[in-house]
Amino acid sequence: MNTSQLMTQTFEQLTQQLSPDAGIAIEVNTRWVKEMAHFLNEYDMDDARRQCILGCYVLLRLSLQSHGDVQEDKQELTRKILDGDYLQSIYYEYALAHHAMDLLNALAPVIKTIHIRRIEGKPAEYILPTAIHQFVTYRYSKAAYEVI
Repeated sequence: MNTSQLMTQTFEQLTQQLSPDAGIAIEVNTRWVKEMAHFLNEYDMDDARRQCILGCYVLLRLSLQSHGDVQEDKQELTRKILDGDYLQSIYYEYALAHHAMDLLNALAPVIKTIHIRRIEGKPAEYILPTAIHQFVTYRYSKAAYEVI
């Protein structure tokens, strides 16, 4: 599956997973999604697993962004926190539905570390993609391409 197909099919799955009442829209064509989809396509795994990892990454990234984009307006703050919590709960449901306990176990301490670093005012944006890269490279081999 090429990168564009991977992104499209993953976002279709995620859109079905999210309640329309939540009012959360997922942007498919962001740089960080493309980069992760391209990275995942370099490894030898089935397409369902690739979609699961990309979907979990997107949900977690959006959850963390929502929690990180809080502002001083009390109503906006409440909305951002609720959106972030909702997206994180959908991440758990999505991972469990795709039998990705290994991914949940690998990312649980990572999510905690990100929240702690943010509270301490330290940079944390690089931690999630790095953890996904480590998870994939540890469990999967690079896809072999036939040279003609």
